[in-house]
Amino acid sequence: MKNVFLFFLFLSTGVVCFAQAPGANFSAAQTAGCAPVVINFQDLSTGSPTGWQWNFGNGSTSTLQNPSTTYFTPGTYTVTLTATNGSGSNTLSRSAYITVYSKPSVNFIANDSNGCAPFSVQFTDLSSAAPGTTNTSWQWDFGNGTGATTQNAQTTFSAPGNYTISLKVTSDKGCFASFSKPAYIKLTGGLQLGFTNTPPARCRAPFTVNFTNTSIGPGALTYFWDFGDGNTSTQQNPLHTYTASGSYSVLLAVTSSNGCT
Repeated sequence: MKNVFLFFLFLSTGVVCFAQAPGANFSAAQTAGCAPVVINFQDLSTGSPTGWQWNFGNGSTSTLQNPSTTYFTPGTYTVTLTATNGSGSNTLSRSAYITVYSKPSVNFIANDSNGCAPFSVQFTDLSSAAPGTTNTSWQWDFGNGTGATTQNAQTTFSAPGNYTISLKVTSDKGCFASFSKPAYIKLTGGLQLGFTNTPPARCRAPFTVNFTNTSIGPGALTYFWDFGDGNTSTQQNPLHTYTASGSYSVLLAVTSSNGCT
C-alpha cells in the first residue's frame, strides 16, 4: 500500500507544477527612435503561452507573438503584453518604455541674397532643436559645387546665376531634417563701363564736349563724372565746357542698384 500511495502523490505533484499561468515578459529591438519609427518586439514570456495580446500605447494592438508597430508621433509610450495559456494569463506593462523624438525644425537666412558676381554671402542657421534633443551637426549645400559643415557658414559665388541653398541638420538622437530655398541667391554679371565724347569744336578755350555713357549692367545705374578740371556731374550723358586750354583725364564711375560697381 505504501508504494501505491507514493505513486499517486507523485502524479498529483506533477500535475500541479505543469498547470501554471505564464509569466509575461518582452523586449524591444530598440526603445528610442525618430518619428516615424518601426519598433520590433520579442515575446520572452515563460510558461509556454499560447496567446498574446499586445497594446503598444499608440492606438495599435496585436495578437502575434513577436509583432512590430510604427510610432508616428513623438512622445513616450507604455507597452503592455498579456500572455495566456490553458491555465490562465499574466500581464506586464512597461511604463514610458518607448521614446520617440521629433526632427529638428530647419531654417536659415543670408545676410544678402542679391548682388553681382563675385559675391560673398554669410549664412546664419536659425534651426530649432526638437524637445529633449540638441542639434549637433550641419551640412550646407550652396548650389555652386561647395558646401560647409559649420553651423553658420560663408561662401563666395564667382559666377552669375540663381543658386538654391540647402541645409541638413542632425540632432544628438540621430534625427535629421533638410530645408531648401530654391533660387535663394540671385547674382547678375558685373558692369561693363564705357563712354564716348565728341571732339572739341575749337582748339581754344572755352570749348564744350558732349559725353555719352555706353555703360551697361544690371539694375538701375547711377553715374559720377570727373572731367579732370575740378568739375563733376551725375548726369547720364553730360555736356561740359572747359574754360582753360590743357589736357584732361576724364573718369566715369558707375554704380548699380544691385551693388555692382
